[in-house]
Amino acid sequence: MSSSIDARNGLYPSSLAAFRHGPEATPFSINSSGGVIDAAGRIPFHGIISRALLDHARGATDALSDWGAFGHRLDEIVYSEDEPGITAWRRAARGCGVLSFAQSAVAACAYAGRLARPADAARVLDLAIASGEEPAIALWNVKEGHTSSVWHARFECAAGAAECAINVARDPVAGRELRRTSRIMRRIAQSWPEANLARVREIASVRLPDLADPVVVTSNDWIAGARELHRLPGNPGTNGLLVAVERFITEPGMPAHIRRIAGNRLDPAETARVEHDLTEFLARGAEFGVELDINDGDLVWDGLRAIIVAIR
Repeated sequence: MSSSIDARNGLYPSSLAAFRHGPEATPFSINSSGGVIDAAGRIPFHGIISRALLDHARGATDALSDWGAFGHRLDEIVYSEDEPGITAWRRAARGCGVLSFAQSAVAACAYAGRLARPADAARVLDLAIASGEEPAIALWNVKEGHTSSVWHARFECAAGAAECAINVARDPVAGRELRRTSRIMRRIAQSWPEANLARVREIASVRLPDLADPVVVTSNDWIAGARELHRLPGNPGTNGLLVAVERFITEPGMPAHIRRIAGNRLDPAETARVEHDLTEFLARGAEFGVELDINDGDLVWDGLRAIIVAIR
C-alpha cells in the first residue's frame, strides 16, 4: 500500500515531544522560516552526499571539489557568493532537488503525524490509539545515507508504545531507488517470512513546500540495540575485520569528512555468523537481483545476527 501526505500547509503533530539528531541525540528545533538549529547552537546537516548529487559530482565539469569541506555548509542561511566552492555545491544541490536537513525533518514529522492517527497506527504500527487521543511522538535522526535519512520514531499512548524507522529519501533519484528497493524487500519478506530483514511496513510520499517532486518515505521495523556494520580494509584477497560501529569520528572543522571509526570488533564466532547471514540472504535474494554493501550501511548487528536494513 502507498499513501500521500500533503505538508504544504504546515502539517505538524501537536503532540511532537522532541526532535533530536546525531549520536548524542542532541535536541534541535525548526523556526517559522524553516531554519534549524540544535541545542549546541549548530546547524544540523546531512553528512553523506545524496544519490543525485553524488551522480552529478562524478560527471561535473564545474568547481565541485571536496564534499567534506562544504557538505556541512549547504544549509547556511548566510554565506559569501565569493566562495566558489560552496556556491557551486549549493547550486548543484538545488538543481538535483536535494532536501535540506530541515526539509527532511518536516517530511519525517508530517509522516509521523499521519501514523499517529488511530486507523494508521493500528494498520502500520500495530498500536491501539483511542479516538481523539494524541500520542506523544519523538523523532531522532540517527543515520544518513546516500539514499535516505533514517529517523527513529517512537509513539506513546495510553495503550502502550511503538517504534519504527522512517526513511526519508534525500532527493528525487534517491526516492525512486528507495521505492524500488522497498518493494523488493517486501517481496522477499513475503516469500521468506524468517528473513533477517527489517521489514517495510509502508511506502508513502510527502509533499513539501518549494519542492516540485513528492518526497518518498517508508516505515520499516526498528531494530532495537543494533549497530551498523563496517568492514575494515583487509589484505589482498581477504576480507577485513568487521566492526559494530559506535560512531564515525570526523575531522575537526570538516564534519562531513570521516576520519576514523569508534566501535567494537566482532570476534571470530560473530564474524562467522555475519558471513553466514550475508551469504544466506544473497542466495535467497538472488532471484530479485539483490546486492548489498556493508560499508554503505546495508547491514546492522543486533548482538545475535546480521540484519539487512537496505538493499540496492
